[in-house]
Amino acid sequence: MADVPIYVNEDSNLAEAGKVFTTNFEVSSIGTTEIPVALFRNPSGSGKTVQLIRFSFSNFHTVTSFIRVRAYVAPTVTSDGTGLTEGCTRIGGAAGVAVAFSSPTVSANGTRIAQWLTPSFATPVFVNLDYLFILDPNTQILITAQADGTSRILAGSLIWTEV
Repeated sequence: MADVPIYVNEDSNLAEAGKVFTTNFEVSSIGTTEIPVALFRNPSGSGKTVQLIRFSFSNFHTVTSFIRVRAYVAPTVTSDGTGLTEGCTRIGGAAGVAVAFSSPTVSANGTRIAQWLTPSFATPVFVNLDYLFILDPNTQILITAQADGTSRILAGSLIWTEV
């Protein structure tokens, strides 16, 4: 039998075409003050539209706790933070255009578009964004976190497509 690609759904079709990308981050010492934890940007002049597919995150604390995770559009960024590694889910695929950073500095969060809650001792929270958050060139999303106590740890990953 010849090699025949198996296309299960839109995600796998895009992954087969090398158009699905991922990045992840981890931030410790999250306390009761809301802080920026990640910045995701479709750069000016990219020539691509970025559609968010899925966001997942976990609260890695050893006591019963929760972390509130929020997403904002159009933040006022004063420093990007530390660059994160973005990767194509098609191993050996070309690099994408979107860029991500951890621990950015902002003077204003922007407009809140979503909020989720993640408890400790739980499986990761998976948020299917179903391509509904769309970033045109020169737009960005800020992810923040706020805990119910001190020294909480949040890990997250984001999956997107570029078309």
